[in-house]
Amino acid sequence: SSMIDGRHLTELRKSRGLTQEELASISGLSRQSVCDLENDSEANPTTFTLRRLARALRCSVGEIVDGPKASVRQAD
Repeated sequence: SSMIDGRHLTELRKSRGLTQEELASISGLSRQSVCDLENDSEANPTTFTLRRLARALRCSVGEIVDGPKASVRQAD
């Protein structure tokens, strides 16, 4: 599992114009899971969760894990 920055995840979501509910629906996660990730209550999501978020946000897993510094797309 990987550490993620909840604030960065929130920024990614908002930049896509999505609410927590919408991101949850698209990714197949619960709204509570999205909320926990964004609030750093769950800072170590599974690879499965990260892949679902990346697909929903149309970005790479690396962008979610490494934040804005990861401008180079990484293979998922």
